[in-house]
Amino acid sequence: MSALHAPAFEIWRESVGIPHIRAKSDAAAWEGLGCMHVRDRLFQMDLTRRRAWLGGRMGRTRGAAR
Repeated sequence: MSALHAPAFEIWRESVGIPHIRAKSDAAAWEGLGCMHVRDRLFQMDLTRRRAWLGGRMGRTRGAAR
């Protein structure tokens, strides 16, 4: 986020790691949820994207299924 855009939400975690979001509006809550998804799942989302891309490319190079 840019320095000019102050987030309209606050995120904190319990001692066991459960995130909580407090927001000024529904839109801000969704933005906070998106930030939590990125923090917690960026590696998984990137891996899924790469597997989908490679699956299509590799399928073309492998030829017909046996």
